[in-house]
Amino acid sequence: MRLTIGHKIFLALLLSTGVTLIVMALLVQWSLGRGFLNYINQVESERLVVIANHLTSVFVRRRDWHWLRDNPRALRRELDSIGQADQAAWERPPRPRPADGSSPRRLPDGRPPPPRRPARPPPDPLQLHHRLTVFDHRQQPVIGRAEFSEAVNLTEITVEEQTVGWLALEPQQRVTAVRDLEFLNKQSRTFLLIGCGLIALAALAALILARHLTRPLRRLTHTVQYLVAGDYSIRADINGRDEIATLGQRINTLAHTLEANEEARRRWIADISHELRTPLTVVRGELEALEDGVRPLNATTLGSLHTEIRGLGKLVNDLHELSLSDLGALSYRKQPLDLVDVLYRVTATFNTRIQNHQLTLHQDTETLPRLPVYADEKRLQQLFGNLLENAIRYTDPGGRIELSVTLEKQTITVRLDDSPPGVAAEECPRLFERLYRKETSRSRSHGGSGLGLAICRNIVTAHDGTIRAKPSLLGGLSVIVELPLYQA
Repeated sequence: MRLTIGHKIFLALLLSTGVTLIVMALLVQWSLGRGFLNYINQVESERLVVIANHLTSVFVRRRDWHWLRDNPRALRRELDSIGQADQAAWERPPRPRPADGSSPRRLPDGRPPPPRRPARPPPDPLQLHHRLTVFDHRQQPVIGRAEFSEAVNLTEITVEEQTVGWLALEPQQRVTAVRDLEFLNKQSRTFLLIGCGLIALAALAALILARHLTRPLRRLTHTVQYLVAGDYSIRADINGRDEIATLGQRINTLAHTLEANEEARRRWIADISHELRTPLTVVRGELEALEDGVRPLNATTLGSLHTEIRGLGKLVNDLHELSLSDLGALSYRKQPLDLVDVLYRVTATFNTRIQNHQLTLHQDTETLPRLPVYADEKRLQQLFGNLLENAIRYTDPGGRIELSVTLEKQTITVRLDDSPPGVAAEECPRLFERLYRKETSRSRSHGGSGLGLAICRNIVTAHDGTIRAKPSLLGGLSVIVELPLYQA
């Protein structure tokens, strides 16, 4: 049989409660036995005073201890007389009947009077007889043993303020009387019944608590089973603030993430299919036109085919590079670099293209001090090259591009702004999604694959930085890259 966590919780609670009750019962039983024995010895100690007073009266009559010396029967006879006197004092005479023969007296409410109290049996003299010792005034034993333990009860016998003897009683070390043993056994049986009842209640409480604790775990298991089966819309209905509720919240977060990733994967596959279908359709149409003789095979036709195939190759290369960056498989050879020098060399390679597009580039990198970063130079050139490429591609002729670098505390901020056309503020966060384009002014007609900014985001993340976009004050788009300052 496989033990579930509910069984383990139930057994753990039941075992701990059962052991606690058993230990408590044993301690109570031991305490009761010791306490009852102390009570018996206390009663006997008080009884010893009565016996000493009785022996004092006997000594006054006989003037010595010769009658008691080595005479156990005489001592037992005196103890019996004390018990009979106590019994006579305990008993009450019966109520006299009315002289006129009428019915016995009744209580005001008409009920008969309660029966008289039964006689209390006298204490067993034999138990004291075997443990009593009488000493004379010279502390010589008259009757009984002469050696005692340190716990002996010793009572002085005096006549006319003179010590005539001593009475010693050895306390009991264990309960031996039949009535006392019956009382202890009855208490033990009562404790046993109470303990069994408490264990049964503990088992019931452990069962209820185990079910209460495992109910949310079963819900979480049910939720995880749906997630394993691929149903990411399931959510765990767990309330509370304990660890199980926290685990349920984490599982719900995981389910939401898996659902978002699955949706992104489907959209990613659909977008890739769409991106690949368009150039392939154009190439196939061109080839079919050549086969049918609709279009002549000349340099213009071959140039059109080459352009489409080159765009298709670039898209495939971008997809491959993006997949590598997503998997963390892009190689990074990081070393201390001067970010200002990297930016200067990147912008220098784009001067011709900027002039061809009739754009103006303004930058302040020439007057900046050295700004060290710990990065891969090749990846930084790819990062800022992609950003400049997008700015050139999506800025109208006669526009303006501004590149600025600032240092605040331990963060280097690189900001690239361009002039119209711009992007709405609500669309800026989506620019870093794969294959996303602004389908009006910033579209594929400008030659982009929609993967450049996604690759840029992965490169920045690999360098412990952040990248974001927002509308520019120049009317176009502003891309902001933040990288940590390197400190040797």
